[in-house]
Amino acid sequence: MREYRGIDGRVPVTGTEWEFEEALQGSQRSGSPDLLIYRDWKPAPFNTHDAERFEEQSQQLKALQGLNWRSAF
Repeated sequence: MREYRGIDGRVPVTGTEWEFEEALQGSQRSGSPDLLIYRDWKPAPFNTHDAERFEEQSQQLKALQGLNWRSAF
């Protein structure tokens, strides 16, 4: 089983995170591939049955909202 590591060494990361970070590193090194990021603007679903998971989801949403999308990458 492969262990995916993030650019900053964190584990575990999802396959999606790993693929994005690999493409980002390649783009920064060689100028390709172009990265396109799509964001779904509909309201995010939250798990209201698990307080710990709800808090985790809330923190992720706050981080996403605080991201400057034009200069993040």
